[in-house]
Amino acid sequence: MNSMNWDVTVGDHALFVSTAAARAPLGPDKAQFSTECLITSLNDEEASMASLRRWAVVPPASDSGASLKQTVFLFRDDGPVRVAVAGATANSVDHWMMTLLKSGNVSSVQLMHFALPESPPGK
Repeated sequence: MNSMNWDVTVGDHALFVSTAAARAPLGPDKAQFSTECLITSLNDEEASMASLRRWAVVPPASDSGASLKQTVFLFRDDGPVRVAVAGATANSVDHWMMTLLKSGNVSSVQLMHFALPESPPGK
């Protein structure tokens, strides 16, 4: 796994940005490559979160209403269109997962891309 982290200020918004890439085992004879970007703001970003919900187009795969509000979207790209992916089949297709988190004035968005699982060299 490789990762990088930055503290970024945009206007009066302090943001923490993290990126990572990993190749993780997926069962006894497969591996999956994933990339991730996580952005956390200590400001109320509800307008931005609402825009991301609309951008996703697909319905949430899960949505909690607790004090920590978490909304997860699973989708794949079909040309310019996003298509919902069922959680049970996610590991069999190239797909994206977008997670929106909100607790008080802390807002986070995590976007992860999961490539198709592959067999290690020589298998």
